[in-house]
Amino acid sequence: QQQQQQQDQQHQHQQHQHRQPLADNNKPPQRWWAPAASGAVAGIVHRFVVCPLDVVKIRLQLQAEPVGWTSSGSKYRGALHCLSTVVREEGVLALWKGHVPGQGLSIVYGSVQFAVIDVLRRNVKFFLAQRGYGRGNSGVVASSAAGDNRERSTAATVAAVDFVCGGTAGVLATLASYPMDLLRTRLAGQGQGDLRLYSGLFDAARKIHNADGARGFYRGLAPSLLGIFPSVGFHFAYYALCRRALGAIGESSSLLRNVTDSAGAGLVSGMLAKLTMFPLDTVKKRLQIQGFEDARVHFGEVRRYGGVVECIRGIIEHEGVRGLFKGLWPAMVKAGPSSAVIFVVYEEARRRFDGNRDNQ
Repeated sequence: QQQQQQQDQQHQHQQHQHRQPLADNNKPPQRWWAPAASGAVAGIVHRFVVCPLDVVKIRLQLQAEPVGWTSSGSKYRGALHCLSTVVREEGVLALWKGHVPGQGLSIVYGSVQFAVIDVLRRNVKFFLAQRGYGRGNSGVVASSAAGDNRERSTAATVAAVDFVCGGTAGVLATLASYPMDLLRTRLAGQGQGDLRLYSGLFDAARKIHNADGARGFYRGLAPSLLGIFPSVGFHFAYYALCRRALGAIGESSSLLRNVTDSAGAGLVSGMLAKLTMFPLDTVKKRLQIQGFEDARVHFGEVRRYGGVVECIRGIIEHEGVRGLFKGLWPAMVKAGPSSAVIFVVYEEARRRFDGNRDNQ
């Protein structure tokens, strides 16, 4: 009878472990709102810092004429020329055109993205833990089978988990924030004076709705969704791999080490992810300004496209493959630092909200 009671207690203990395979009694409980709040804070800081580069990138992406210092007939001949032209013709504040909807985009996107990926990661870890896996040194998947202390998680496994979770989070965040993205593009892409079609955010929203209805706020959504899953997936996967590599150099719990690791991994992962998926971003921007031609006449030739495939074909036919990479330089300059800012601010905000809990 005593043996039976011991077996029952052991069975109950095992069931409890299966229900909470990733619990760590040494850490304070997670606050459910922390991922969303941290993502929103990261989005606010990121948007203010990178907005000027975003305006330059958008202007170059929307230009049908060649981009190059020998292209005398083009409105903008390069990133620096675009920057100086915008400041000269429209003033310094023009570099923050579309900043209000951009902030709305960043807050909604950041909060939804990090909240969703946090939930997905926890469910994936729970699923794997029920099948004999738990938290390893990488923070994602490692063997916990009895009598086997050998770590079986690999860099590919870590990257795969973050790729799928990150990609799914990116899709849901895009659906939630896309109207703000379109408004930001319209406001950043219009000129000054008589060429200014929209007087502000609400005026733009009203005119777009009057002209195209609710569908008008989702122009270019197809290439966005087509590219967002792999783009965000690669971003988080690259970040996980970079943090893993940096962690292999040596571990430290100091604030400086945490910040430098987050910044370094964010910088590299942001640039790699942007380079991987940049052509689809250009296609999205071109489709977002369809029906917006009157405000674009001052910037050069205006072309219409019937859809994603026609847009890609038209850009390659008239501008060459390089046309798909217009604005890449400012995008890369923006992507690295902005990714670093996002991850540094997110992780530090998350530590504060969760009481210095380790979020890796």
